[in-house]
Amino acid sequence: MPVILAAGEFDIKLGATGVQEWLKHDLFHWPQSAFKNRQIYYLKDKTSVGGYFVGFNGLQLVTVPKAGYYLPTDYYNVSKQLIDDLITNKSVVCHADSCTTGKQMCDAMDQCANKGTCDQDTGFCTCPATFKGADCSHGAI
Repeated sequence: MPVILAAGEFDIKLGATGVQEWLKHDLFHWPQSAFKNRQIYYLKDKTSVGGYFVGFNGLQLVTVPKAGYYLPTDYYNVSKQLIDDLITNKSVVCHADSCTTGKQMCDAMDQCANKGTCDQDTGFCTCPATFKGADCSHGAI
């Protein structure tokens, strides 16, 4: 049975990082390398970015930047597309010609809100100590 976890950047206490730690250590034992193979989650219009996704052993994690507990209401189009993918394809699928991360993810995250440094190969932001979030757009407390 396919399973899709959808996590907003601000879910749980530590956001998407907390969900990744849970997947790595507590129950599923995902290797760190699984997170390096993430792909951009485009909606069916092939231009709107809904977040990014990664899978391992039949479980998929979709992270939606700038979302939290209200992902289904605040990001209805992304939530609906996830459900449609699960029903139609039994997994999250790439809806564009290429869903690799890197430059596309850096562009989608506004080059880490021009506050951090974006790795052009992986699309991950490295934020200075004064900022946090997947795109470094929020001040650290």
